[in-house]
Amino acid sequence: MRTIQKSDVLVVCIGNDLVGDDGAGRAVYNELQKQSLPNSIQVVHLGLGGMALFDYLHGQRLLILVDAVQINGSPGDIHVLDWDHLPTQQGQAVSLHGIGLCDTINIMRTLYPELVPEQTALIGIEGRIFNELGAPLSKEVAASIPTAMEHVLQLISQVQTRHENPFTIAKSAMIHEPEVAHGSTYEPIPY
Repeated sequence: MRTIQKSDVLVVCIGNDLVGDDGAGRAVYNELQKQSLPNSIQVVHLGLGGMALFDYLHGQRLLILVDAVQINGSPGDIHVLDWDHLPTQQGQAVSLHGIGLCDTINIMRTLYPELVPEQTALIGIEGRIFNELGAPLSKEVAASIPTAMEHVLQLISQVQTRHENPFTIAKSAMIHEPEVAHGSTYEPIPY
């Protein structure tokens, strides 16, 4: 078992950069590594997410998950969503890693509620290429990485400097409100 680093904010970037747009989370992670972040911010990369997330949770104020998603948007669209209001698409996960992550968060809420972050957000990057081994990020997704990183930094700033609930984001933070398939649910972050 590893030593847990105490932090106010945990940013978990998820994805495999060997499979096209699934590497979006890894690309954001790489950009965040170039930033000077305070010690109260922990940034990690998980190739698959899921149960590996257990080791990093210790009741932070905010957990930010960054991952490639499919929410009926256009490639490169950025979705900033409160975890409790993630859309589902006819029983399918929004994120390719969503089932493991959703299950992990729900298990933690049931068994170890003291370890669950106060707030959890998903910064989803709408992808297009998920089935081509060795493919790079699509140009649309690659172009959206700086914007996704800015959303991460905005959420961190709201928690760290103003001690606000991170979900009091200005409407401009919502780059694209996805149109969801019939039978799906979608609620943006409350303003």
